[in-house]
Amino acid sequence: MKLRLDDIFTSGMVLQHGTRINIFGEGNNDELVTVCIQDKKASAIVKNNRWIVELSDLKISEDERLVVSTQSELIELNNILIGDVYFLAGQSNMEFRFEDCETVNKDKKNSQNKYIRYYEVPRIEYEDDTVKIPDLHSEGWQECNEETVLKFSAIGYYVADFLQRDTNIPIGLISVNKGGTSASCWMSEDYLKQHEEIKETYYDDYYDSIADQTDEQEELEIAKYRKQLQEYIQKVELYKSKYPKRTTNQLKKDVGHTPWPGPKGKKDFCRPAGLYHTMFEKVSMFSAKAVIWYQGEEDTKRAHLYYQLLNLLINNWRKDMKSDIPFIIVQLPEYRDDKTDDWPIVREAQRLVCEDKDNCFLVVAMNCGEEFNIHPANKKPLAKRIYMRIKEVFYDEDFDGHSPYIKKVEIASNTVIEFDKELISEKKQEFTVESKGKQITIVGEITENKIIFNHNLDGIISYGFINYCKVGIYGKNGLPISPFQINILNIVNNNFNIHR
Repeated sequence: MKLRLDDIFTSGMVLQHGTRINIFGEGNNDELVTVCIQDKKASAIVKNNRWIVELSDLKISEDERLVVSTQSELIELNNILIGDVYFLAGQSNMEFRFEDCETVNKDKKNSQNKYIRYYEVPRIEYEDDTVKIPDLHSEGWQECNEETVLKFSAIGYYVADFLQRDTNIPIGLISVNKGGTSASCWMSEDYLKQHEEIKETYYDDYYDSIADQTDEQEELEIAKYRKQLQEYIQKVELYKSKYPKRTTNQLKKDVGHTPWPGPKGKKDFCRPAGLYHTMFEKVSMFSAKAVIWYQGEEDTKRAHLYYQLLNLLINNWRKDMKSDIPFIIVQLPEYRDDKTDDWPIVREAQRLVCEDKDNCFLVVAMNCGEEFNIHPANKKPLAKRIYMRIKEVFYDEDFDGHSPYIKKVEIASNTVIEFDKELISEKKQEFTVESKGKQITIVGEITENKIIFNHNLDGIISYGFINYCKVGIYGKNGLPISPFQINILNIVNNNFNIHR
């Protein structure tokens, strides 16, 4: 077997500075593989035709050379940057390309930057020893310029652009995402089976339903779905050409929603644990600064399980990545046009995961969504919020980069929700209180860092806890608070800390 590096290692790549670095690939058993870069040198023996060499503490730099060698072979990669690497993980809003942004024409002319590099993990939906569907191959690391940036994740590009200009550190982006996917697609079978209800709901139900399916039946269902999807696309294009000024909402009312989901089967990219094997596993040992996780839309239909699901995914990835890698979790924005009313439950799960789990950091996306478009076309404002959170967490602890969060709730002659920083609101804000089967709307007084209700509340108080709403309470940094729901009955001793 010829000495080779895994596909993610190419000239022009970015390696993570200041931590251990894994370099890995294939070779002949029992051969010694040696890796050299900067002043670092390390070796490992090939076992089961695989090898992995660990290096540590590379310094921020540019134009480095990586040499991998055995006694008889040598591989040399050039134009390597040492900086910060971020995984861009999730579903369609992370996959959404820069070329589809409403800001593309304005911003692409300023996009050339040799210190931003991008690697897209091929979106392989199914593979075995004989077939790969689709038959995609890695294009290697791409240097950012007016042409290459068009295919970048829009969120990823803008985050990298903000970061690189601010820190002057090279930024690498690893795009490992696919539209329409549940978090269960990105997890191993072992982790999906750790929680009984998740196992039954996500794993067993899916695979039990296709247990008797033949390859011929699956292909027939796939062909039928593709025809249905193509007919829908043609209807949409015809409608747009006929009514160019009509809104997305009107289009959906007249033409209908995109046919979804596709048919279940062993080749379906939405199958549990599928993309975990065909995409994530292939890059899981590549060292990085953090994972930016933007996903949840597909799991709103099972929203009550999302807290456990996201916890398990983070544990799964950290085990595979052999580090307590930070997760920057992007909360779902507002959106009206869904079959369920459970978006706020997923948002709450994302918020609580960030409260309960170390090295998880929330980015509130409210007011960055669109009412009837699940893929907002302007990704720049949300990317700036992600950048602000990252800057605060990793680069400048004195920078105010997070949304105001609830520190505690107090109950006395009135009810007070206290936040960690001063709040700003342009007008009176309405809150919902549900008690004894009845629901009322009340107004809260915003004073400094507190929301004050001039009476003792009983029941569940919520703010923005619906699929679609605009949040009107901000911090001085312009970032909105997260929607929330608090059960007053859970307040103990009039002082219940709900944020670590």
